[in-house]
Amino acid sequence: MRANRLGKKQELTVLRATFVSHSEEEIEQRIDEALINHRINQRLHHFIQNADESGVVRPDPLDEEPSRAEVRENLLFGTPEEVIEKLRAYEAIGVDQIMTTFDFGPEHAAVARSMRLFADEVIAPMRSAAK
Repeated sequence: MRANRLGKKQELTVLRATFVSHSEEEIEQRIDEALINHRINQRLHHFIQNADESGVVRPDPLDEEPSRAEVRENLLFGTPEEVIEKLRAYEAIGVDQIMTTFDFGPEHAAVARSMRLFADEVIAPMRSAAK
């Protein structure tokens, strides 16, 4: 690992949207929300808003956007077991820290459930395994 200009180990941090659930239906619903956010973000970023009269940007599909499978694979979406596998894969390639964002569109209750599952069924087992 390279050293930064202060002679300290250079660290690598990755930010990922996160949603943990035991329900495939709920995970698929969150993939829909992530794609909607991606579409709006990309339209705003590239100044192709396609907004209506009131300024609302429609989340119409983009010419080139990730597939549902790519969203699920590249974000921390899935069952607790799937998310643990993804975190271990990041660790294996040298990622030092993961920053998560749970609030990308789901209703508050779904965010809270996901955060609780992440704490109880992802972080807790990984901490135990690290001891």
